[in-house]
Amino acid sequence: MTTCNGVTLPPGTGIRVWDSTAETRFIVLPLRIFLYSLARTPELLIALQALDGIGAGIYGVAVVAMCADLTRGKGRFNALTGLIATALSVGGVIGPLGSGFLVQHLGFNVAFYVFAGIAAGLLANV
Repeated sequence: MTTCNGVTLPPGTGIRVWDSTAETRFIVLPLRIFLYSLARTPELLIALQALDGIGAGIYGVAVVAMCADLTRGKGRFNALTGLIATALSVGGVIGPLGSGFLVQHLGFNVAFYVFAGIAAGLLANV
């Protein structure tokens, strides 16, 4: 889960949960980001953070499975996982910079709406 709570994957792969037999669309990301803008109590924020933890666990396994499927027999597994780690690191810098700018000038809700919109737009292009 772009690291500002999003996913950066190679073009054409989309935001999916991968395994060896099938692909299942993973559409929780835009909804989860949007729900942060509606959170008004600490309990709801904790529940959303729990979803983040579950998502991170799914994502960690899904990335390894996706890399294994895409590089099977090609000897490029480490290169692809390194590329994805680099994309996540770049997202870890760009995401907070972008959200900080949005929060400072437009407020928290707008920042969550923008990032939810980005995630939904990326998902729509899958």
